[in-house]
Amino acid sequence: MITSLYACLLTFIYLISTVLVIRRRRKLRVGVGAGGDHELKSLIGAHENLQNYFPLFLLLTLLIEMQAPWRSVALHIFGVLFVLGRVSHLYGMAKAELKKEPVFLWRMMGMMATLTSLTCLALFNAYLFFYLRISM
Repeated sequence: MITSLYACLLTFIYLISTVLVIRRRRKLRVGVGAGGDHELKSLIGAHENLQNYFPLFLLLTLLIEMQAPWRSVALHIFGVLFVLGRVSHLYGMAKAELKKEPVFLWRMMGMMATLTSLTCLALFNAYLFFYLRISM
């Protein structure tokens, strides 16, 4: 299943994000919150952001896969776009303390890719819902 592939990839990204937060917490000896550290706050934000979009992406992908398994190429396009968006956003957030323009660009590109992927998946699901209803 295509959804399984992206669930695995996103889980690895999530685990990397978790490790980045834990390493920074250990370095600063902060158990809860960000302890006033901008970098830790950015890492926590990226981690939470991934956590928010991850389930919605998988649900939309699974619904399409169940309704239209012949659309695997489209699902891979949206999946790769989403994964690249999440990696780009995490990179931009992890480097946020640099406060340089390219870092913001990584975050912006990551969010654009994420939102484009989710929008396409939602529209595709809506299309399939109405298409399958009409054709019955």
